[in-house]
Amino acid sequence: MCVAGAADVAGLAETAHLPPGLLGALLPGPVTLLLARRPGGSLCKELNPGVATIGARPTNTIAR
Repeated sequence: MCVAGAADVAGLAETAHLPPGLLGALLPGPVTLLLARRPGGSLCKELNPGVATIGARPTNTIAR
């Protein structure tokens, strides 16, 4: 899933275990993060039900 930036990743996935500043240093950039899905996060429950992880790719450009 493409997101606008590091703050959006934190709304979708567990990021507390990551070193401080890591997301800001990597993003936006040519990386896809595979992280544990945040329970009760903003991601629709019907998207990949039963899958515990999500892939997030922050980009410089997002189609809105």
